[in-house]
Amino acid sequence: MLAVLALALVAAGPFARTSWAGGNELAEDMAYLTGFDCIAIGCAAAAASHVWTLSVIQRRIVRWVGVVLLVQVSVYSLLPGLRLGQLGLDVTVLALGAALVLVGLNSETPEEAWTSPLAWFGQNSYEVYLTHGFVMVLGAQAFYAVGSSPNMAPLWHAAMIGSSGLLGWITAKYFSEPFNKRLRRLV
Repeated sequence: MLAVLALALVAAGPFARTSWAGGNELAEDMAYLTGFDCIAIGCAAAAASHVWTLSVIQRRIVRWVGVVLLVQVSVYSLLPGLRLGQLGLDVTVLALGAALVLVGLNSETPEEAWTSPLAWFGQNSYEVYLTHGFVMVLGAQAFYAVGSSPNMAPLWHAAMIGSSGLLGWITAKYFSEPFNKRLRRLV
């Protein structure tokens, strides 16, 4: 039943971002169903990583397929006329690529040094999720306000991702964790 629900949510996501939103930009980004495909993909990836044991070669293949999907979304978003967003698939492909990268990184072997930033983001992922919108909106407004060149967009995006992680970490360290400790003492 969960697999059928997950597939239905993945199928609904692109429609929620396009035809069902009726051209309303706020509905395209913020309506309930617009992000549930990503949540379903993430849950499926988490479940799969606990069920399937991948060999080193299989993990590398899965990881590289994920990287290719992530690059595809980036390339298609930069090329005029080839926008996956017009079909509502950009976010779905992005989530699928990210999920595959994470499944490809999941292993019983010790963490590789280059994965530590992902682990750091993962430890604070809920707080990053809750607070990233503030950083992204303010960062986009600042990008346009200072008249940055489109060539600078990748650097701005990287800075906003890093800032989102930092705000998520601050929220976890100074709000979520202390509050959780107090709640656990009460229970």
